[in-house]
Amino acid sequence: MQILEAGEATHRAQAEREQRDAEQRDRFAALDAIPALLADDDLARQARKVKQMYGPAVCASFLKRKAAELGLGDIDVTEGDIPDSF
Repeated sequence: MQILEAGEATHRAQAEREQRDAEQRDRFAALDAIPALLADDDLARQARKVKQMYGPAVCASFLKRKAAELGLGDIDVTEGDIPDSF
């Protein structure tokens, strides 16, 4: 019984993650700019954490990867695209 409940919880969590990803893709479908990506609270929080831990170059790579995951194509993100105040 516990195994079944754990499997259902895992499936539910995966479905929620997929729904969040789909919602993000929908929000960013027409966008191609880094400021628009950073306007998303979730992505901005994650990007800040990456920048603090690893620096602006890794943060730029993170944002480029996220843009690709969201289906925005190949957005060229550099360290200069990340605001200093970020």
